[in-house]
Amino acid sequence: MIVDGYALYNPENAAADKDSGDALTRRPAVAGAADDPAQAITFKSTRLQRRRSVTGTPERLRTERLAQTVGLIQVEPFSHRQVFDHFPKQEFGPNEVIRCEGVLCVIERGWVQIRHARDKYLVKSLTIGAVFGEMPEMGHTMLGTEAVAGSSGVTVTTMNPVQAWQWIAPDPHWLLKIIGARLYELEADLHRIECHSNESRVAALLLKLAGQTGVIEGVTQKRVGEMLGIHREIVATAARELRKCGAIETRLRKITILDTAELRAMSDLDRLPRRSRRGVG
Repeated sequence: MIVDGYALYNPENAAADKDSGDALTRRPAVAGAADDPAQAITFKSTRLQRRRSVTGTPERLRTERLAQTVGLIQVEPFSHRQVFDHFPKQEFGPNEVIRCEGVLCVIERGWVQIRHARDKYLVKSLTIGAVFGEMPEMGHTMLGTEAVAGSSGVTVTTMNPVQAWQWIAPDPHWLLKIIGARLYELEADLHRIECHSNESRVAALLLKLAGQTGVIEGVTQKRVGEMLGIHREIVATAARELRKCGAIETRLRKITILDTAELRAMSDLDRLPRRSRRGVG
């Protein structure tokens, strides 16, 4: 039986069809492909599209970006015991969804899975001391994810907005440092996305990863793409441009910064923006 150019296995005709045993393992068949060149060309292009493999699926890229945002803060529960003891505790059984709209949660026992709320794929795992929840006032969001108790269950301290302010009021500096640094990174990256090229974003990330050593080891182009939310092929193109201008040297799982000044110039937020189709910049 031919449907949309594919041979389908029909169990009812299995006894009458001596070739039906390999129907599920044979390559897709095309009705009249040999007689109709146009249909053969169409099928050929379909096969090419099916075989095409792009490194860095949208799901994987989304997962990496979500993992960088959700559950960003980690604390030591024992150092905050005097405050946490006055806040409510909740226990959740294995694989139970933790409702955290308008609530900030701190893991006291067990671990939590953060997964995509609709598609259910895993984003990251959180352990004791991790802070998560949907509370914009504290710089926390779940961004379309949900928290699920681990296999042994979990105990969390919960806080409403008033209690959260009571928690950080005595010493807010540590939280401001975390949120402030993250806000700067996001604003700078957003500006590069809107006004600059991918080379600028890649250059900025390489400078951050290299630090003072000037060498990045164990990081692939695929991983760089996941950190920026772009495909590996885009990173490869950007890296090629950076090599051409002598800013970096790349080897297997190793990137060496050859010209820090050139790399800084390419990542500089004040450099002349690229021309935008919508007039941005």
